[in-house]
Amino acid sequence: MKTVRLITFFIVAILVCSAWTPSPVLAKAGAAATTIGANGISSNVNLATSKLVKLTITNRTGGTLYISLVGHNSYSFAATNQGKNTFMIESGKYIATIRASACSGSLIKKVNGGGSLGTIICRH
Repeated sequence: MKTVRLITFFIVAILVCSAWTPSPVLAKAGAAATTIGANGISSNVNLATSKLVKLTITNRTGGTLYISLVGHNSYSFAATNQGKNTFMIESGKYIATIRASACSGSLIKKVNGGGSLGTIICRH
């Protein structure tokens, strides 16, 4: 009976631990290497010495946009809101890969600094 109780306890503990999601980390300027994790954003940036610029994208897909930037830093964003979405990135050259949950395929765009990735729509 003790063995069954012990196995049940471990199964419940594993289920509880697997259901937890990581909490977002709020960044403070001056931190050496800060991880930003709010609103589906993840990145490692040195906020004390970096110049942050705005990157905008307009979501007209009816679903979620997933944006990945690869350059001297890497970023992953999820634009869940329809309409204009703005993200802060460190200035630099990036290759952006854009996918949408509502349509197939992906777009690849070059990003130099900040700016706009344009309006993304699904053409069925």
